[in-house]
Amino acid sequence: ASWEIDLWGRQARQTQAADARSQSAALSVEGARLQLVAELARAYVDLRLAQADQATAQAMLDARVQLASLTDLRANSGEASAIEANRARGEAESARAALANAQAASRAAALRVAVLVGAPPADMLPRLETPGPIPQPPAAIAAGLPSDLLRRRPDILGAERDLAAATADIGVAKADLFPRLSLSLAVGQQARAVSDLFSGDSTRLQGGGGLFWPIFNGGRARAMVRAADARAQAAAARYDGAVLGALADSEGAINRFDRSLAALDAARTAAARERAALDLSRQRQQAGEDDRLALARADLSHLVADQQLAHAQAAATEAAIALHKALGGGWDPESRLAEARSDAR
Repeated sequence: ASWEIDLWGRQARQTQAADARSQSAALSVEGARLQLVAELARAYVDLRLAQADQATAQAMLDARVQLASLTDLRANSGEASAIEANRARGEAESARAALANAQAASRAAALRVAVLVGAPPADMLPRLETPGPIPQPPAAIAAGLPSDLLRRRPDILGAERDLAAATADIGVAKADLFPRLSLSLAVGQQARAVSDLFSGDSTRLQGGGGLFWPIFNGGRARAMVRAADARAQAAAARYDGAVLGALADSEGAINRFDRSLAALDAARTAAARERAALDLSRQRQQAGEDDRLALARADLSHLVADQQLAHAQAAATEAAIALHKALGGGWDPESRLAEARSDAR
């Protein structure tokens, strides 16, 4: 057994560096988990949006087919030209192609969710392909102070732990400039015959001390100090970059979330107006003031407005997800750091 007397703090600094690196690794796990949760949430929103697009594409195909049929009737009676009839049939075929693309997009979105969940697609698809509503975005998200960001973002906390480890490495390198003192103790059995090995007289004890001081190393120890200092400066630069990147990320996410809510309000107003216009057109058609062609066109405009509303709602929800991720998620960093410290011990 041997014990090095830690006169210059070398062992203590090595322990500090190892603890900091262990905590940094735990924070990297949290960062990966936060990234996975955000990607899964976005994939789920994309799935519901794709399903809404598929339903809208089916409704638009039905409306286009009806519009083409009505235009053919008008062309046969001389009230519309052949150009209008061909254009209406072409728009119906385009709507049919859009439906096929929407169906493919919906299936691809369901597969992506299954992959992120980590489950076989065959087990997840029956549940995922059942249509559901697009998640509603929150009305507001409390961003907090910029200083809160430094305590919540796992990448910032991880960069700070890397900086702490690099700083501790400087202490380790500087301690190598001084001698190391150690104490040793050896216990064993020694005998000329096997039968005497277990007698008390065969026990041997040996103790002593040691001194290690690499004086003639060509300046290697001082070069190692300079290298450790350079690594610490690089870690400090990475920490500054992580802080600046997080601040820019959060500010951008806040602005995007605010703008998406404004766009959602505008889309809701437009959809409400188109819905009112469709109701009026239906009333006029029932009263004989408009024909079925005008009603079909109003229905198409209403479907387009509803599709734009669905996209605005999905964009606002995804902006909320991005903001939640930019703010560091909802986990407790202190508990994770405590777990990392206990694992290190």
